[in-house]
Amino acid sequence: MTGVPLVEGYGLTETAPVAIANPVTIEEWSGEIGVPLPSTDAAILDDDGRPVALGEVGEICLRGPQVMKGYWNRPEETARVFTDDGWRRNPAWPRPRPSACPTRAPAKRSRRWCCARTRP
Repeated sequence: MTGVPLVEGYGLTETAPVAIANPVTIEEWSGEIGVPLPSTDAAILDDDGRPVALGEVGEICLRGPQVMKGYWNRPEETARVFTDDGWRRNPAWPRPRPSACPTRAPAKRSRRWCCARTRP
């Protein structure tokens, strides 16, 4: 339609706004959200902030220079969305049933839970 591939990304307003994106050299749509941008860490963590095993449901969490440090004058809200070691969570959204776990990382920004997997 456009004659060139669209580069899809994932992020939050608090991550200025994209933290993970497909490479600009992509030749066709992959259905994946891509790789973390330079100096950005991304992990799929459980409710206790630990990495999940491959195939397990978890939350996409981010940290890096573009991730906000906290909410202005709202320490309780800041504590709610960050782990002790600095991962930015997005706890406002519901978790799907494990049986609904997709086989790929979510391609839409509106999904924050996914299955841990390795790239092929």
